[in-house]
Amino acid sequence: MPENQKVIHSLKGGHSTAFEFDSLKPSTPSGVDLLSEPCTFFHKKKEYQSLSNFWPCDIVLKTATGDVEYASGEHCFHGQKYAVLAERCSDPVRKQQLAAYAEIFSKNLGSNQKNLGSNQKNGSSNQKNLSSIQTALEAKQKGGKKGFKLLQDELEIWNEASIDVQRQICTYKLEHYAEVQNDLKKSGNRILLHPAMRCSDEKVHGKIWEGRAKWVDGKIEVIGQNRLGKIWMELRDRL
Repeated sequence: MPENQKVIHSLKGGHSTAFEFDSLKPSTPSGVDLLSEPCTFFHKKKEYQSLSNFWPCDIVLKTATGDVEYASGEHCFHGQKYAVLAERCSDPVRKQQLAAYAEIFSKNLGSNQKNLGSNQKNGSSNQKNLSSIQTALEAKQKGGKKGFKLLQDELEIWNEASIDVQRQICTYKLEHYAEVQNDLKKSGNRILLHPAMRCSDEKVHGKIWEGRAKWVDGKIEVIGQNRLGKIWMELRDRL
């Protein structure tokens, strides 16, 4: 990926655009081919790799405080997690900690870093040696259970806001990267599936971003919400 390629995203007041998924509705949008094998995409699979958040591509967000640059969709997804929560936090100490942690996912560390501190009760035990995160895998780890610990109400806020953040990541990848456009066109009207791996069907039912294809009465049925696949299928309809 050329270094000068960037995705521009403008945040307007930290508010999310309305975009909701109903977990009770089928995981596959109407008009999709249910008689063919789905197109699966994940970071270790070369085909359709551009649809993965792990695919390396520059993403630059224009915010009220300036441009924020990320190295992949995964960096952006988790960086925005803490940035959004910081914007909505009323406690000044917690707000600063969240904002500082958000910065480690970007390519440009800011002044908030010096104020993060190392309070293990309110965040990660690894806060003393923070630096800009290099890989998408590291971004996923630092943005997960091994990262800055979120409170229950923060998790609930992010569960709602995350859908719009991911949709905007996908939208701008589509608008700015030919690889993404080509992969979507190549998939035709087949199901796009971000596959859940190494887990039972029972656990797949609880997956939000992933899913699993099952043949039922001669047709493909997707279990799990497969939200990332659904976002890409809806955006594909714009082509």
